[in-house]
Amino acid sequence: MNVTTITRSLDSNSLAGAFTALKPDSVLNYPVRWAKNQHLMATRPLVAGIQFHNALELLFDFDSEPTQAERAYLGWVSALRRAITALGVEEITTNAELAGHGKPYHGVSDITAVGGPAAHGVIEAKVILHGSQMEVRAKDAAQLAAYSQLLAGRGSYDDVWAALAYVEIESRLVRLLVWNSARPLIECAAPLLRSAA
Repeated sequence: MNVTTITRSLDSNSLAGAFTALKPDSVLNYPVRWAKNQHLMATRPLVAGIQFHNALELLFDFDSEPTQAERAYLGWVSALRRAITALGVEEITTNAELAGHGKPYHGVSDITAVGGPAAHGVIEAKVILHGSQMEVRAKDAAQLAAYSQLLAGRGSYDDVWAALAYVEIESRLVRLLVWNSARPLIECAAPLLRSAA
């Protein structure tokens, strides 16, 4: 079963209550410089998310030429990369397939990292078209927790750090909410993930 499918199926009341006390260890805010073709950005959240994630793939696909719409998101991709490297990350991988030892679910995280606040990290990016996202959304925390648990495998949850990247289009900002250890996220989400899987 896919992580995204599981987290979308979770009861919203249970989901909200599971993460009320969860706070990140740090929040990094990186402004986005002006970029060309912003008039080509999607006005619907789902389409904007797809376009941003396509642009994110360009970090490592040196043979591809970005489309005009993808170019519009490159300022946010660059800001996210600066935020991640500021944490001391040595290696970044996009669209990393994760499958856990003995876990009934699998998924593809937006970014995995080597180095940073712990040995390995997982970053999930969410596009926010309008306004700012100052607090952690419960559904995003559950998804990040599942990816963190898969990345940890049979190792310690403290060897994995985790971050939510809120890619704010209107406010021209990337807000990175960082947990130096994924343990609090995983422990909050574990009962929900067990019941849904």
